[in-house]
Parts: sequence; structure tokens; C-alpha cells
Amino acid sequence: MTVDHSTNKSRIKDSGYSMIELMAVLVISTIIFLGATLAISTFFLKFQELQRISVLNREAFNCMQVIKHGVTVGIGGKTQFMGVINADEAELTGNYVEGGRTALLLKPPTSHSEYSAHDQIKIFLSEGHVRYEQYVFGSEGTTSRERYIFPKRVNTKNQIMEVTKLVFRNGNPTANNIKIVKVELEARVEISRTNKTTRNYHTVRYETFMAIGKM
Repeated sequence: MTVDHSTNKSRIKDSGYSMIELMAVLVISTIIFLGATLAISTFFLKFQELQRISVLNREAFNCMQVIKHGVTVGIGGKTQFMGVINADEAELTGNYVEGGRTALLLKPPTSHSEYSAHDQIKIFLSEGHVRYEQYVFGSEGTTSRERYIFPKRVNTKNQIMEVTKLVFRNGNPTANNIKIVKVELEARVEISRTNKTTRNYHTVRYETFMAIGKM
């Protein structure tokens, strides 16, 4: 009797995939899926890092601009800017750090109709924030209030951004009075966590000179 081998081969092919082939396909699919998931996860983590770094740079730069051009203060319908470039006097106060101070006291021109002889603003570093304390129009009802310049105050338990250094120096040490203020700012943002206790940061540093309004 003659056996038709071609017919048997055709039946084997028509019977479908073997268990080994199915397992191989399943393993390959799993590897591809895990690889894609890892790639997507890495992408989003990197995107979050870049986003936080971008916000840090922008907010740190804005902080320096606020110190230079002034904080908007006012009572009722009256508002004014109090900063380095529109100050009449500048005084270094606060803690002594690396030859400078951690706070700057600014007094606006008393000859200006919008200012009082008692007006002043103090910009200082406190608990990882650049803050300011103001006295406006010299009114007895005007109290000193702490405000946040950078970073803006949020839930401190989840604070990922902080100022690690703010130092004010006399930009011209040979002058009797402060004509130029040197400002050094250092801040950092958490970009990732290796574990519950280990955090990775990105740091930015700014350093500039600002001339007070009355030269």
C-alpha cells in the first residue's frame, strides 16, 4: 500500500499552531509590551523632570526681577512698587553669610508724594523661601505682613522647590553708602526620588548687580 506523505503534511499544517508556538508568541508579546511600558514610563518621568526644571528657572528669574523692580504694595486704591531700582536707601540686614547678609532693607524716596517717611520693605530668606515684609504709607493701621516671592507658599509637606541661598552684598565696598547691591540666589527642585529618603535635585544659580534708584 502506498502512503501519500504530502497529504499528511497538509493535515499537520491545517491542524493549527502547536503549544510551543503559542508560548513563544506569548513570550515575545510580553517582552514587547513590557518594553513599550518602560519606554512610556521613562518618557513621562523625563518630561516631568524637564517641566520642573523649566518652572524652577522661570520662577527663580522672576524672583530676581521682583527684587530689582519691586513688590507691588498698597492700601485701598493706592498701589506702588518697592524694590531696588526705586529705592532711596538700602541696608544689609539679617544673618551674616559668606561676607554678605540674608536680608535687604529698602526705603523708597520720602520726597515722593506716594511714599511716607516710615515706608520700607524687607526682602529676606526664611525656611527655603524668599519673602518680604512691608510697611506702607506709615499708617498706624498698617501692620507688617510676611509675603512669599519665591517659591510661592504651598503645602510644605509636598514642597519640591526651595531656595538654598540668598545673599545680599555691597556691590561697591569702597563706597560709604550702598549704591549697588549684589544679589546671589541659589534654588533647587526635586526631580526624582531613588527611594523614600533619597531625593535627586536640579540646582540653578543667579548672580547680578542692581543699582538703587538714588545714585
